[in-house]
Amino acid sequence: MLTAELLYRDSLRIEHAAGNRQGLHTAITRVQQINCTYDISMEPFTEQTIDLMLSDRLASAHADRA
Repeated sequence: MLTAELLYRDSLRIEHAAGNRQGLHTAITRVQQINCTYDISMEPFTEQTIDLMLSDRLASAHADRA
């Protein structure tokens, strides 16, 4: 599944760069569903990418409120 997860990481980056919150969450959900279906663990780099994208979004939301 390495190749598929690599493509989903790219999708995460694209949605994040576009500021598409819904698209980001959709891509996250999809990669989680695929991994669950095949009973495999998410790659650490994918988990890190998701954490980074979500924490960056949270930081941006807090900055907008200030």
